[in-house]
Parts: sequence; structure tokens; C-alpha cells
Amino acid sequence: MTGQLQIGRLWEGMIQFRDPIRDDQPSRRGHHSVSSRSKAIESRGLCQMGGNEYRLGYRSDIEGLRAVAILLVVAVHAGVPWLSGGFVGVDIFFVLSGFLITGLLVQEITDTGRLRFAEFYMRRLRRLLPALLVMLLVISLLAALLLAPSEQGGQASAAAMAALWLSNVHFAFARLDYFAPGTETNLFLHTWSLGVEEQFYLIWPALLVWLLGGDAHRGMGRLKVGMFVVLAVSLVACVVLTYVAPQLAFYMMPLRA
Repeated sequence: MTGQLQIGRLWEGMIQFRDPIRDDQPSRRGHHSVSSRSKAIESRGLCQMGGNEYRLGYRSDIEGLRAVAILLVVAVHAGVPWLSGGFVGVDIFFVLSGFLITGLLVQEITDTGRLRFAEFYMRRLRRLLPALLVMLLVISLLAALLLAPSEQGGQASAAAMAALWLSNVHFAFARLDYFAPGTETNLFLHTWSLGVEEQFYLIWPALLVWLLGGDAHRGMGRLKVGMFVVLAVSLVACVVLTYVAPQLAFYMMPLRA
């Protein structure tokens, strides 16, 4: 039973490690000839696609860090004794995902003066929702077959919150200690990080548009100040709540920004 639960949790934890850029951007169909402006964009690591869509060029350093993050998380769930701190791989992924998609959003706003929110959110849904729903369905069916009836209620609640990308909120207010003994029996615990990521991208694009304002080029200074303020407030709040309410500091999106 323990081995089956560990396999289920490993599968859940790996959903978030799909490429945040390759999967989130349109295909290269309709790629047009590269203008001098596009070449300037590419020199900064961005490729302009047809219809003013953008994709980052290949970054071997970022791909390498993504691989390290994935291997660290796999090692933790595989029980490698000398990599018990491998959960930091999730934080690495948060940073990479935020850096990459923020760059794309800023470039689109700078070049077009607007951001197509509907298209952005639809790409996010297409990237994550199918895999999430399949995972929830399979794990829920296995839980119904393998777990005692008294254990299924809590798992069902966690699954429902995970389907709404709110499992991190659920676990935070349930005061579930991620590192406490026995948490390995929670089949959906690792979906907390997916909730953090999606909640971040629900708010972050609108904040970028507001900070950049009508003139994106002149708004870059305001954007840098705004990002520094977000970083400072989030960091201070996280440090304080780590002692006061550690579950909130661990699970909640604003404290992971």
C-alpha cells in the first residue's frame, strides 16, 4: 500500500514540471520572415511568432536548471537519503517559470501596448488542465479501491480543491504540516505547488499591465520598482509568518512570490 501511495504522489508532483514556455506558447505554424526588429528581439533571447506571439529562444542554462529541479524532486520522493532537501527543486521551478513567462508577457506588452488575457489563460488551461484531470481521476479511482472508507472523505476534499487549483489554501487552513510524519498518506498533497503557480498567474499579468501603464517603454522603471516592492513585502511577510503561522508561510501564494 505504501509503495502505491508513493507512486501516486510522485505522479502528482511531476505534473507541474512541464515546460512553462514550450507548452504555453503557440506552435511555429505561420512563422514569417524575420525583420530587423525581430532580430533585435531574438538577440535578447526572444523569437517573435506570427500574430505578435513570442517564444523564448533555446536557453541551455535554463534547461539545465529545470533538469536539476526535476531530479531533486524525484530524488526526494524516491527516498534518496543524502538528498532529503531536494524539495528546493520546487522553488527553483517557481523562479524559472516566473522569470520566463514574465519576460514573454513584458515583451508582448512592450511591443503591442496590450496583453491578450483570454489567450494567455487559455494557453495555461490547455497546458495543465488535461493532465491534472487525468491524474485526479486515476488517483481517485485507486483511492476508492485501496483506501478504507474512513480515509476517503479527506482525500475527496483534497481532490476537489486540487481540481480548482486551491489545494494549497486547503492544506494551509487545515494546518497540515508538509514535513510531518504521516503526510505521505495524503494522495494530493503535492498539488499545493500547482495551486501556487496558477494563482500567481491569475494575478501577475494584470499587475504587469498596471505597472507598465500606457507607455510600456517608460513604464519599465515603474515595473522594476513594483517588482522590488512585491519581493520585499513577500519576503518579510514570509519570514514573519514562518514563526507565527508556518503553514500559511509555506503554502500561500503571496508568500511564495
